[in-house]
Amino acid sequence: MLLAVPNAIWNRILTGIETHGLIGSALATFEISAIVWLSLCLAISILWKAERGRTDWLDRVLFLMVLLATALPIGAGTWLAVTASSAFYLARKNLAPEEKAAAAIILAVTAPMFWSRRLLEVFGPTVLSIDAYLVSLVTGTESVANVVPLPNAEGFLMIATPCSSLANVSIGLLLWTSWTQYFRMPFDLFFWIWCAIVCSVVVAINVVRISLIGYYPEHYELLHGAGGNAVTSWLTTFAILFISYKGTRRAGYRLH
Repeated sequence: MLLAVPNAIWNRILTGIETHGLIGSALATFEISAIVWLSLCLAISILWKAERGRTDWLDRVLFLMVLLATALPIGAGTWLAVTASSAFYLARKNLAPEEKAAAAIILAVTAPMFWSRRLLEVFGPTVLSIDAYLVSLVTGTESVANVVPLPNAEGFLMIATPCSSLANVSIGLLLWTSWTQYFRMPFDLFFWIWCAIVCSVVVAINVVRISLIGYYPEHYELLHGAGGNAVTSWLTTFAILFISYKGTRRAGYRLH
Protein backbone atom coordinates (compact mmCIF):
# COMPACT_ATOMS: atom_id res chain seq x y z
CA MET A 1 0.00 0.00 0.00
CA LEU A 2 2.74 2.46 0.96
CA LEU A 3 4.54 1.69 -2.29
CA ALA A 4 1.73 1.54 -4.83
CA VAL A 5 -0.88 4.08 -3.70
CA PRO A 6 1.43 7.14 -3.61
CA ASN A 7 2.76 6.15 -7.02
CA ALA A 8 -0.79 5.91 -8.39
CA ILE A 9 -1.95 9.31 -7.12
CA TRP A 10 1.25 11.31 -7.59
CA ASN A 11 0.46 12.55 -11.09
CA ARG A 12 -2.98 13.77 -10.00
CA ILE A 13 -1.45 15.68 -7.09
CA LEU A 14 1.17 17.31 -9.35
CA THR A 15 -1.49 18.26 -11.91
CA GLY A 16 -3.59 19.89 -9.20
CA ILE A 17 -0.61 21.88 -7.90
CA GLU A 18 0.30 23.06 -11.42
CA THR A 19 -3.31 24.12 -12.08
CA HIS A 20 -4.33 25.69 -8.76
CA GLY A 21 -1.05 26.25 -6.94
CA LEU A 22 0.07 24.55 -3.75
CA ILE A 23 -2.36 26.31 -1.40
CA GLY A 24 -5.33 26.07 -3.75
CA SER A 25 -4.66 22.42 -4.43
CA ALA A 26 -4.25 21.70 -0.72
CA LEU A 27 -7.60 23.35 0.02
CA ALA A 28 -9.11 21.10 -2.65
CA THR A 29 -7.46 18.08 -0.93
CA PHE A 30 -5.12 17.72 -3.93
CA GLU A 31 -7.90 16.83 -6.40
CA ILE A 32 -8.71 13.71 -4.36
CA SER A 33 -11.80 13.28 -2.20
CA ALA A 34 -11.25 13.85 1.51
CA ILE A 35 -13.07 10.56 2.07
CA VAL A 36 -10.36 8.77 0.09
CA TRP A 37 -7.64 10.37 2.24
CA LEU A 38 -9.46 9.46 5.45
CA SER A 39 -9.99 5.88 4.28
CA LEU A 40 -6.30 5.49 3.39
CA CYS A 41 -5.30 6.82 6.81
CA LEU A 42 -7.74 4.41 8.47
CA ALA A 43 -6.33 1.45 6.53
CA ILE A 44 -2.77 2.41 7.54
CA SER A 45 -3.85 2.77 11.17
CA ILE A 46 -5.50 -0.67 11.14
CA LEU A 47 -2.48 -2.31 9.54
CA TRP A 48 -0.10 -0.58 11.92
CA LYS A 49 -1.93 -2.05 14.93
CA ALA A 50 -2.29 -5.52 13.40
CA GLU A 51 -0.18 -8.36 14.72
CA ARG A 52 2.78 -9.03 12.45
CA GLY A 53 2.79 -12.44 10.79
CA ARG A 54 5.28 -14.36 8.72
CA THR A 55 5.38 -13.95 4.96
CA ASP A 56 5.20 -16.87 2.58
CA TRP A 57 5.90 -17.28 -1.12
CA LEU A 58 2.49 -15.90 -2.09
CA ASP A 59 3.22 -12.69 -0.19
CA ARG A 60 6.52 -12.37 -2.02
CA VAL A 61 4.89 -12.97 -5.41
CA LEU A 62 2.27 -10.28 -4.72
CA PHE A 63 4.92 -7.85 -3.57
CA LEU A 64 6.94 -8.41 -6.75
CA MET A 65 3.77 -7.89 -8.81
CA VAL A 66 3.08 -4.58 -7.08
CA LEU A 67 6.74 -3.57 -7.40
CA LEU A 68 6.71 -4.31 -11.12
CA ALA A 69 3.44 -2.41 -11.66
CA THR A 70 4.87 0.56 -9.76
CA ALA A 71 8.07 0.55 -11.80
CA LEU A 72 6.29 0.52 -15.16
CA PRO A 73 5.21 3.93 -16.57
CA ILE A 74 1.56 2.88 -16.62
CA GLY A 75 -0.65 4.54 -14.02
CA ALA A 76 -3.51 2.13 -14.55
CA GLY A 77 -1.22 -0.81 -13.93
CA THR A 78 -0.62 0.33 -10.37
CA TRP A 79 -4.34 0.42 -9.57
CA LEU A 80 -4.79 -2.99 -11.16
CA ALA A 81 -2.04 -4.35 -8.91
CA VAL A 82 -3.62 -2.72 -5.84
CA THR A 83 -6.99 -4.21 -6.80
CA ALA A 84 -5.60 -7.69 -7.35
CA SER A 85 -3.50 -7.78 -4.19
CA SER A 86 -6.17 -6.37 -1.87
CA ALA A 87 -8.81 -8.68 -3.35
CA PHE A 88 -6.47 -11.63 -2.86
CA TYR A 89 -5.87 -10.83 0.81
CA LEU A 90 -9.56 -10.20 1.35
CA ALA A 91 -10.34 -13.69 0.04
CA ARG A 92 -7.40 -15.39 1.71
CA LYS A 93 -8.02 -17.57 4.77
CA ASN A 94 -6.20 -17.55 8.11
CA LEU A 95 -5.58 -13.81 8.15
CA ALA A 96 -6.18 -11.53 11.12
CA PRO A 97 -9.45 -9.54 11.14
CA GLU A 98 -7.39 -6.34 10.98
CA GLU A 99 -5.73 -7.46 7.77
CA LYS A 100 -9.10 -8.36 6.23
CA ALA A 101 -10.54 -4.97 7.21
CA ALA A 102 -7.60 -3.05 5.75
CA ALA A 103 -7.73 -5.08 2.53
CA ALA A 104 -11.45 -4.31 2.15
CA ILE A 105 -10.86 -0.57 2.61
CA ILE A 106 -7.98 -0.49 0.14
CA LEU A 107 -10.06 -2.42 -2.39
CA ALA A 108 -12.92 0.05 -1.91
CA VAL A 109 -10.50 2.96 -2.51
CA THR A 110 -9.90 1.68 -6.03
CA ALA A 111 -13.59 2.22 -6.86
CA PRO A 112 -13.60 6.06 -6.94
CA MET A 113 -9.93 6.33 -7.84
CA PHE A 114 -9.92 3.97 -10.81
CA TRP A 115 -12.87 1.70 -11.55
CA SER A 116 -15.70 4.25 -11.66
CA ARG A 117 -13.92 6.11 -14.49
CA ARG A 118 -13.22 2.90 -16.38
CA LEU A 119 -16.84 1.80 -16.02
CA LEU A 120 -18.05 5.17 -17.30
CA GLU A 121 -15.76 4.86 -20.31
CA VAL A 122 -17.32 1.49 -21.16
CA PHE A 123 -20.90 1.85 -19.92
CA GLY A 124 -21.19 5.66 -19.89
CA PRO A 125 -24.18 5.96 -22.28
CA THR A 126 -26.13 3.33 -20.36
CA VAL A 127 -25.36 4.87 -16.96
CA LEU A 128 -26.25 8.38 -18.13
CA SER A 129 -29.49 7.15 -19.71
CA ILE A 130 -30.47 5.57 -16.39
CA ASP A 131 -29.75 8.86 -14.60
CA ALA A 132 -31.85 10.69 -17.20
CA TYR A 133 -34.71 8.23 -16.78
CA LEU A 134 -34.72 8.70 -13.00
CA VAL A 135 -34.73 12.47 -13.44
CA SER A 136 -37.62 12.19 -15.90
CA LEU A 137 -39.63 10.31 -13.28
CA VAL A 138 -39.24 13.29 -10.94
CA THR A 139 -39.86 15.99 -13.53
CA GLY A 140 -42.72 14.15 -15.24
CA THR A 141 -41.10 14.31 -18.68
CA GLU A 142 -39.83 11.65 -21.04
CA SER A 143 -36.08 11.20 -21.41
CA VAL A 144 -34.23 10.22 -24.57
CA ALA A 145 -30.80 8.72 -23.94
CA ASN A 146 -29.11 11.21 -21.57
CA VAL A 147 -31.37 14.15 -22.47
CA VAL A 148 -34.36 15.25 -20.36
CA PRO A 149 -36.85 17.95 -21.47
CA LEU A 150 -37.24 20.87 -19.07
CA PRO A 151 -40.60 20.53 -17.29
CA ASN A 152 -41.51 24.23 -17.07
CA ALA A 153 -39.76 25.74 -20.07
CA GLU A 154 -38.64 25.07 -23.60
CA GLY A 155 -35.30 23.38 -23.77
CA PHE A 156 -33.49 20.28 -22.69
CA LEU A 157 -31.20 19.17 -19.91
CA MET A 158 -28.28 16.99 -20.99
CA ILE A 159 -26.69 14.87 -18.27
CA ALA A 160 -22.92 14.70 -18.78
CA THR A 161 -20.41 12.25 -17.33
CA PRO A 162 -19.31 14.45 -14.36
CA CYS A 163 -22.96 14.56 -13.23
CA SER A 164 -23.36 10.80 -13.25
CA SER A 165 -24.47 9.09 -10.05
CA LEU A 166 -21.79 6.43 -10.47
CA ALA A 167 -18.97 8.62 -9.16
CA ASN A 168 -20.94 9.47 -6.01
CA VAL A 169 -21.94 5.83 -5.56
CA SER A 170 -18.28 4.79 -5.55
CA ILE A 171 -17.56 7.35 -2.81
CA GLY A 172 -20.60 6.11 -0.88
CA LEU A 173 -19.40 2.54 -1.19
CA LEU A 174 -15.97 3.57 0.09
CA LEU A 175 -17.30 5.48 3.09
CA TRP A 176 -19.69 2.64 4.03
CA THR A 177 -16.89 0.07 3.74
CA SER A 178 -14.46 2.16 5.79
CA TRP A 179 -17.03 2.77 8.51
CA THR A 180 -18.12 -0.85 8.81
CA GLN A 181 -14.61 -2.29 8.63
CA TYR A 182 -13.55 -0.06 11.49
CA PHE A 183 -16.00 -2.13 13.54
CA ARG A 184 -14.97 -5.36 11.74
CA MET A 185 -18.45 -6.00 10.33
CA PRO A 186 -18.51 -9.23 8.29
CA PHE A 187 -19.57 -9.25 4.64
CA ASP A 188 -22.89 -10.94 5.30
CA LEU A 189 -26.37 -10.27 3.92
CA PHE A 190 -26.92 -7.49 6.44
CA PHE A 191 -23.82 -5.68 5.16
CA TRP A 192 -24.96 -5.80 1.53
CA ILE A 193 -28.54 -4.74 2.31
CA TRP A 194 -27.37 -1.60 4.07
CA CYS A 195 -24.76 -1.04 1.36
CA ALA A 196 -27.59 -1.06 -1.20
CA ILE A 197 -29.46 1.49 0.95
CA VAL A 198 -26.41 3.75 1.00
CA CYS A 199 -26.03 3.57 -2.79
CA SER A 200 -29.76 4.22 -3.33
CA VAL A 201 -29.70 7.33 -1.15
CA VAL A 202 -26.61 8.65 -2.95
CA VAL A 203 -28.34 8.18 -6.32
CA ALA A 204 -31.51 9.83 -4.99
CA ILE A 205 -29.63 12.94 -3.82
CA ASN A 206 -27.94 13.30 -7.20
CA VAL A 207 -31.23 12.81 -9.06
CA VAL A 208 -32.99 15.44 -6.91
CA ARG A 209 -30.21 17.93 -7.57
CA ILE A 210 -30.39 17.43 -11.34
CA SER A 211 -34.18 17.64 -11.19
CA LEU A 212 -33.95 20.98 -9.38
CA ILE A 213 -31.78 22.25 -12.22
CA GLY A 214 -34.52 21.14 -14.62
CA TYR A 215 -37.23 22.93 -12.65
CA TYR A 216 -35.18 26.07 -12.07
CA PRO A 217 -32.85 26.48 -15.07
CA GLU A 218 -32.46 30.19 -14.25
CA HIS A 219 -30.50 29.11 -11.15
CA TYR A 220 -28.23 26.78 -13.08
CA GLU A 221 -25.00 28.46 -11.94
CA LEU A 222 -26.07 28.24 -8.30
CA LEU A 223 -27.22 24.62 -8.41
CA HIS A 224 -24.50 23.33 -10.71
CA GLY A 225 -21.63 25.57 -9.62
CA ALA A 226 -19.23 25.40 -6.68
CA GLY A 227 -21.97 26.18 -4.15
CA GLY A 228 -24.25 23.46 -5.42
CA ASN A 229 -21.37 20.99 -5.57
CA ALA A 230 -20.38 21.75 -1.98
CA VAL A 231 -23.93 21.42 -0.63
CA THR A 232 -24.49 18.16 -2.51
CA SER A 233 -21.16 16.76 -1.35
CA TRP A 234 -21.79 17.57 2.31
CA LEU A 235 -25.40 16.37 2.17
CA THR A 236 -24.29 13.09 0.60
CA THR A 237 -21.54 12.62 3.19
CA PHE A 238 -23.84 13.27 6.15
CA ALA A 239 -26.51 10.99 4.69
CA ILE A 240 -23.99 8.15 4.28
CA LEU A 241 -22.65 8.66 7.81
CA PHE A 242 -26.18 8.67 9.27
CA ILE A 243 -27.12 5.47 7.42
CA SER A 244 -23.81 3.87 8.41
CA TYR A 245 -24.44 4.78 12.05
CA LYS A 246 -27.95 3.31 11.93
CA GLY A 247 -26.75 0.21 10.08
CA THR A 248 -24.00 -0.61 12.55
CA ARG A 249 -26.34 0.01 15.49
CA ARG A 250 -28.89 -2.37 13.96
CA ALA A 251 -26.12 -4.94 13.57
CA GLY A 252 -25.49 -4.79 17.31
CA TYR A 253 -22.32 -2.70 17.36
CA ARG A 254 -22.07 -0.20 20.21
CA LEU A 255 -20.74 3.14 19.03
CA HIS A 256 -19.08 5.27 21.69
